[in-house]
Order: sequence, then C-alpha cells, then structure tokens
Amino acid sequence: MAEIKNILAATDLSDSSSQAIDRGFLLARVSGARFTIIHAVGIDALAPLRELLGENADDVSQKILDEASERLAEFVADSPIKDGIPVNMHIERGLVGTL
Repeated sequence: MAEIKNILAATDLSDSSSQAIDRGFLLARVSGARFTIIHAVGIDALAPLRELLGENADDVSQKILDEASERLAEFVADSPIKDGIPVNMHIERGLVGTL
C-alpha cells in the first residue's frame, strides 16, 4: 500500500462534517501525514451588493473571511481527537463547486 503523505478534509462547519475532520485527525495520527482542512466562503455572493456597500464592500468581505477563519479554528479546536496533531487550516474564497 502507498504511503499516505497528505490528508485533505473539506468542511462546511456543520456537525456532520466534524466526523470527516475527526477521521482526518485519526488518519494523520496513524500515518504521520500532513493534515489540511479547507473551508470555502462564497463571498462572490456579495457581488450584487457591492454597489450598495460602496466603500465598505472590501471591509465586509474581509470581516466575513475573518469570521470564517475564527469559526474554522473553533470548529477544529472542538475536535476531541486533535491532541498533538498539527493541522493546516485554509479559508478559500469561492463556491465549493468551483474550487
């Protein structure tokens, strides 16, 4: 069997996706693989509101990304299996189907 070097888990931060995160931590523990968790934020949905938001559009987008990053960190911290396993967390702009 090929050696596992990288594990990637995508999450929508729902309770059901926590199972995938926990499984990723378990696999990383037994294989020594790098573990990365990704969450997509559909900021492009704000495009129709850009005109209304005016100068605040970029600030609103950044606030959404910052809040998503905080939620992801909290989500990962809540995993009872994460102890001692390094994890890379990424927030990506865009819709899941387009990444």
